Amino acid sequence: MRASVRGRTGGFTLLELLIALSILALVATAGAAGLRLGAFGLTRADAHQADLEDLRLMATFIRQRLAEAQPLIADSERSTLAFEGDPDRVRFAAVLPPGLDRPGVRALEFAAERRGGGIDLVLGEAPWGARDATARRVLLAGLVGVQIDYFGQKAQDRDRRWHADWRQQPALPSLVRIAFERRAGQRPWPALIVQPALDREVR
Repeated sequence: MRASVRGRTGGFTLLELLIALSILALVATAGAAGLRLGAFGLTRADAHQADLEDLRLMATFIRQRLAEAQPLIADSERSTLAFEGDPDRVRFAAVLPPGLDRPGVRALEFAAERRGGGIDLVLGEAPWGARDATARRVLLAGLVGVQIDYFGQKAQDRDRRWHADWRQQPALPSLVRIAFERRAGQRPWPALIVQPALDREVR
């Protein structure tokens, strides 16, 4: 009995070493998996933050442009507003400040255009009176859908409500709502609701 005790205190058996190595391997595997999971979580958080920053910048830009909308007379015979709104497009006149490259009265247009397998939100710009936009650039790419609605009181209505279009009205809409439908797996974006500059009637 004493001999076995002395032999036992001299070191570890092969079985004990194998068990210890197995435990160390499991701990190392769990630690590596935790590091990968943490890195993946940080990457997703960074991507989400960049996604929200893109939305914030785009929303600020659209708000600024719509805030410059002017109720100019588009047709002197009918005295209609220089503002045309459809479910996938909104076109209006804006007086751009002198600090920009092309100051003065411009025709601006936010339009949903199908390109490839998705829909892009495109900004079109031209001098006021031109039939087609002379400059176009993509603001958002790869969307599934874009829906634009208009809130206000049309000439034939008693109350204010949301409309799918806004044409030949005596005043700008009170609100413009742009909803974005994104691809499956992407975080949804809240609808962008913008108040145009003024709710003035055409004189």
